[in-house]
Amino acid sequence: MNIVKQTLGNKNYAHYSTALLLKTYTEGSNRLRHCLEGLTEVDLKAKPIPEKWSIAEIIIHLADGEMIGSCRIRQAYTNHAGPFPYYDQAVWADSMRYQNQSVEFINLNLEMFDILRKTTANLLTGFNEADWAKTGLHPERGEMTIRGLLELYADHSERHIEQILKRRNLLGKPLEMELILKDRLY
Repeated sequence: MNIVKQTLGNKNYAHYSTALLLKTYTEGSNRLRHCLEGLTEVDLKAKPIPEKWSIAEIIIHLADGEMIGSCRIRQAYTNHAGPFPYYDQAVWADSMRYQNQSVEFINLNLEMFDILRKTTANLLTGFNEADWAKTGLHPERGEMTIRGLLELYADHSERHIEQILKRRNLLGKPLEMELILKDRLY
């Protein structure tokens, strides 16, 4: 497994074992829900950092990103010949009015994120070295292995959990939570 860890993903994440990345990926949904405990609709939609997303926008973005990510992992696993799907996160957030969505819609997105994480984690848990080495074509990053995709999406949830925790602090509702992955891919 050590060879896979060092050659198939991003050099910034080579020191993380696949097992730790899978744990981070799998726990992402519960960790995200924990970050939201005690927050009101006003808190979710507050913008304590001007020109940056609210917590509500981050949540919906995570669900949309997970939809794309789960698709990319499945494409690589099944040796799909075409490129991975692409989306412009800023266009999606603006066009789909993330900031104006109801709490019910935000909760549906949390559920979708949870289901996608659980079903994809179930798939990933059974992978062998050859599976982790399978590749697909990312429209911005080029060829990526499934190990690289795991790194990307484990980092994605941790990155946004970190952002939510920062916003909570700025809103005067701090929450102590240790990040699993201390480094960021980008």
